[in-house]
Amino acid sequence: IENPASIKQTLIRQCLKTLQTFLSWIPLGYIFQTDLVENILRNLIAPPSTRLEAIKLFTEISTVSLDDEEESMKKMYQEKTCLYYCLFIEQIRNVTKQRDLRTEYTTLASTNSKNLTGFENFCRQICLAITSVLSNNLSLIEETTNTMDDNQNINFLKDFTDQGLKYLIQCSNIPEEGGELFKICLDFWYFFTMDIL
Repeated sequence: IENPASIKQTLIRQCLKTLQTFLSWIPLGYIFQTDLVENILRNLIAPPSTRLEAIKLFTEISTVSLDDEEESMKKMYQEKTCLYYCLFIEQIRNVTKQRDLRTEYTTLASTNSKNLTGFENFCRQICLAITSVLSNNLSLIEETTNTMDDNQNINFLKDFTDQGLKYLIQCSNIPEEGGELFKICLDFWYFFTMDIL
């Protein structure tokens, strides 16, 4: 593609939705052994028109069943998911400009902004993505980060895991109508505390 900016955003969104729908039919090698996911995360989370569909697709990718895979491939795919998670959190940091999500919600709510529903949906999708990655890969993350080695990649994983948990804390305190966001976070906190005990 000579000029990616010339592609209609509706076409990109529809492609992301289609990929999400047929993800279970795609061989895992195409997902984890190509730069497809990395390109989606790097290029389609920043633009508001494709952001939600890109996050939904990442959530689906992070929940793909690896049960039928050989142990070595399974571990490699889980490690790739953790790498994608770091890239995802980095992109979310850039989108939010590292602002507190609770503060953003309060600001939008106080101005009766029409963007409030969109922001709630954005927070909901962030929480679903973070909780799916952490729920499915927490033991690998713990195993990887519980080392005394001073490795830059391990430090990145620690930092991005901490940032993801901070986003969940912030979203847990957003008083959205219906409480769906709180329920998503509550399910994860229950899982997380059971793992600690």
